[in-house]
Amino acid sequence: MRRTILLLVLGLASCATYDTFVPPPGPILATDRVKTEADAIKIGMNCGLESGDPAHWEADLHADLWHVYWANGQNTIKVQVAKKDGAVLSCDVDDDDTLPEK
Repeated sequence: MRRTILLLVLGLASCATYDTFVPPPGPILATDRVKTEADAIKIGMNCGLESGDPAHWEADLHADLWHVYWANGQNTIKVQVAKKDGAVLSCDVDDDDTLPEK
């Protein structure tokens, strides 16, 4: 019985310390098109209408993808940019300033 309780306590403790895995940034190669946070932001600013001010944008490199994002209140823009060729892999806009549908 004590062994069961001990295993249960250890199991719960390990769950409490579990952290989600975020892949480390891959090396920036000379052949990569997107080498810096500023490069990624320039590409990401084409997603949505908030392209006027790069100071409100941020970018992080995870593995071989730049995660570029902008937030203002409840409005957000999230973009994934491949560091190798600068391709925009996703563009998620949750913004009140979206273009009206025709």
